[in-house]
Amino acid sequence: MSSEEWVTTWLRLCEKHAVKPWEFDFKQFYLLALMTPETSHLDLWLDYKREVLEEPRPNVFTTPLAVVDHDPDKVAGPIYDELGWPNDENVKGDTMNSFKTTFTQTIRAMSEADRNEIYQKIGIDADEKLDRQYGRLLSDKNFGEFPIIAENFDQIERFAQLTQAIGNFWTLDAETNQFRGTNAGIRDYFDITLSQLKGKRRSEEWSKFIKQYFLQPYVYQGSGQVGELWQDHFKHGVYPKTSQDFKQFYTNANLMIEERGKWLTKRLCEDLGLTNLAFYQEDLANMTKIKYFDQIKGIMR
Repeated sequence: MSSEEWVTTWLRLCEKHAVKPWEFDFKQFYLLALMTPETSHLDLWLDYKREVLEEPRPNVFTTPLAVVDHDPDKVAGPIYDELGWPNDENVKGDTMNSFKTTFTQTIRAMSEADRNEIYQKIGIDADEKLDRQYGRLLSDKNFGEFPIIAENFDQIERFAQLTQAIGNFWTLDAETNQFRGTNAGIRDYFDITLSQLKGKRRSEEWSKFIKQYFLQPYVYQGSGQVGELWQDHFKHGVYPKTSQDFKQFYTNANLMIEERGKWLTKRLCEDLGLTNLAFYQEDLANMTKIKYFDQIKGIMR
């Protein structure tokens, strides 16, 4: 199947099953049943990370699209091809805003005594890696015992959906990808990643790069400066610390991913002659210009 056929089939399947493509959670390919509005994307993310959702499974999306890849951001390869992005052995699909990085901090953002009290209550071993005990967090929705998660649950649930949607995918070379994930000053945060990349490009190269990857929601109009995922992120350390930091991160990341995802979908529909699809007519047809960071309604600064 060509990339054009794959993307066309995917968009038509989204239409058939009343799924907006920019909200399509690529974890769908690892489920037998079709997701519903009642599906918990946080539950699915935890299952995916503990390898319960390890292999693509036959369903109304996986079977016609012949999905075999284990990584959601690699499954989207035909989409990258249609968008004209580099996509080969050296440059591969990547997730822009990491879910795990900040989710881990939601649990660590409390005193050790308070955290250990919750650990004891829900059966977490403080001496073992947390990601090996995600089953404990899932059991009885124990993740809700942690105050930051409870306070921001709706936005975290939304982020668990959008983190593996097209608005949070791009392509990146392996060396840069490894560096952004392991460098103590970046830790996979996309605003810091972009700032690092901006410093290596001349103005005209930066502008071209932003347009190529639809990154306008991450930068200020005019200056091209990168917007912070939460206030003073570039000044006060790599991880969120306060309740307000977490609120801003989840709110802002979701808004940026959604705006970008809509525009990627719009471009695909127009390039493939699929502007007759209902979701295009209802949500995308009247969009004229992609919003920059400082233009997105609801962004917290």
